[in-house]
Amino acid sequence: MTHNYKASFTFFTLERPFGCSKEVAMILLAAYSSTYAATISLLAVQFVYRYWAIFHTRRLSFFNRFRILFWVSIAMLFGVDWSSSVYFLGMPDKVSEDYLRREISDHYDLNISRLAYFAAVVYDSEYNIRWRSVMVMGSVSKVLFIQYAITVPTFTIFSPVLVMFVIPFFDLQLGIPTGPILCALSLYPFIDGLIVICIVSDYRKAALDIYRRLVSRVTCGHVKLFQPQKYDFSISGAMGTDGNTNGRSNRVAAAPSANTISSF
Repeated sequence: MTHNYKASFTFFTLERPFGCSKEVAMILLAAYSSTYAATISLLAVQFVYRYWAIFHTRRLSFFNRFRILFWVSIAMLFGVDWSSSVYFLGMPDKVSEDYLRREISDHYDLNISRLAYFAAVVYDSEYNIRWRSVMVMGSVSKVLFIQYAITVPTFTIFSPVLVMFVIPFFDLQLGIPTGPILCALSLYPFIDGLIVICIVSDYRKAALDIYRRLVSRVTCGHVKLFQPQKYDFSISGAMGTDGNTNGRSNRVAAAPSANTISSF
């Protein structure tokens, strides 16, 4: 969970997996934060791959065989950088604990001393800049800026996260849970897929074709479900091949009856 309060940004968790201690929970929390950086890095790699696949197909050789490990290592590098910055620079101290104690207690009814969290408090009680907090903000924002430089379309998706890191520098009189913003980022893969389908004509045609086939199957199945079975009660069933009703009667008349045969 994340929370912005005045000149601070807090990242904390209420879970204690397997009943672990607070120290272990903080290590796991820092490791969890690395997955976010790794995810947006992989999205940047995905954008590069799709761009080359459309405009520079020869460069796709950089993704063949063992070269793919280079792109994976980029994501891992950003993840380690992010988690290290959070763990070593965002480690809570007395200043951050005193600054957030009442806010966390009022909003979540929790004792911050027992909470596994990381915090960045930009200013102290005398409005002096706390450079350690500035460094963690800068390190985290650096990862975001690098991704923006590579994938410009993702700016509209990840800019809310950047706002969360910038707000503390203005020391605004607000205290809001910002966790829902991070949850909303999970919509990015869905939105990105829709954009690709709308832009690339081949994908768009394939999607429309699948949609038409699904609609056709549903519609036909609905009609067959309520359509009664057909039995040949019509006049044509008694007609001959020439369409004349006398055809069948003539054939019946021409056939010898059982009584006629028995008379012989």
